[in-house]
Amino acid sequence: MTVDFDSISKDANRHPKLVNGTDVSNIRSIVDANPALFQLGWDQPNTKRRDSGVYFKKSIKAGVEVDKAKYAFLFFVPTGIPQYTLFDGTVLDCTLFKYLDGTKALWFDADDPSTPEWELVHFEDEPPVLKPSIDALCQLASTVTGNTNTQALREYLEILDNIETDRHDWSFGTLWISTKLKSIKLGLNKNEEAWVSSEVEGILDKVCGSKNSHAYKNSQQMFNTLGITQVESPNSILTPYVEFDADGLKKEFSFEMGTSYNYYAPHGTQPMDDFPVFNSYQSSYNDGKGIIINDSRDYSWISDDWIEQLEVWEQCENIKATFGDVVVKASKDGLTTELLYGFSGAKNGQQPTIFKRQGDLNYSY
Repeated sequence: MTVDFDSISKDANRHPKLVNGTDVSNIRSIVDANPALFQLGWDQPNTKRRDSGVYFKKSIKAGVEVDKAKYAFLFFVPTGIPQYTLFDGTVLDCTLFKYLDGTKALWFDADDPSTPEWELVHFEDEPPVLKPSIDALCQLASTVTGNTNTQALREYLEILDNIETDRHDWSFGTLWISTKLKSIKLGLNKNEEAWVSSEVEGILDKVCGSKNSHAYKNSQQMFNTLGITQVESPNSILTPYVEFDADGLKKEFSFEMGTSYNYYAPHGTQPMDDFPVFNSYQSSYNDGKGIIINDSRDYSWISDDWIEQLEVWEQCENIKATFGDVVVKASKDGLTTELLYGFSGAKNGQQPTIFKRQGDLNYSY
């Protein structure tokens, strides 16, 4: 099975803001436009499909969708080599690609289904933010965007290069690549709990510019409202993002908030294989999701009608549904929230779970 339309269709409109009939039609149009991608099911020999599900990204502001929904499908990619092959066959060279976790997501806009808008990859083994990796990332950014002036991106990353302070607590986590938009989005991991105030000020200075700008003030407000609960909690992961395109480093800053563990046991295992461990990880998932939902409600990142459906998202009857991430983006125009969530496959099927983050059950996208 390439995409589990039977199960998806049965659960469409159960949570209509999250998935509805229009979404199902859009997913079909993408699959139909890319027969080579979907000719083999996830469980067939030689397939590159990661599962038979689909993943969603919806952007909202004050409870209203402000962009068209985007849809992703997961595929395997080679690991341990310094190359990555784009959808169009172009091979990108970057030493950081040696640390890919083995899965990519192709994100499509249904209005242009023949080519993905973004390609999303995750790094395993946490390649550190140091001069050699900064050099490699900036060269990659130049190749993708056509913009050879990567100084602003470099200066942002150098703020987080802490090798001389003995903290050395930042690493490369997530990379979105778009040849269509000539842009990259970069997410970083931090392996220490504390956010250093000088780092925060340096980040805002490098990304947003003048302290009097709306972009700076809105980003500063987002930093302040995130609170310490998400930074200190072992049950949620906080990832900062910047975007660099053909015009340079965008004057906007994003935080992605996700759970530390997945709701389901990994592919090939059952909860009863080690129920105490499974139970502790599922409790962590529920606690992490609760923190994210509560902050989203308290700070008005997500309106109540969306929250009501997100809170019961895993209760889809026919398909494994997993809450993914909430991304809050600050720019000169204020705050916009992106909701990422998805399906992996039939409820009782042997579907893989999603990307690994940390620990045996820690998967997300």
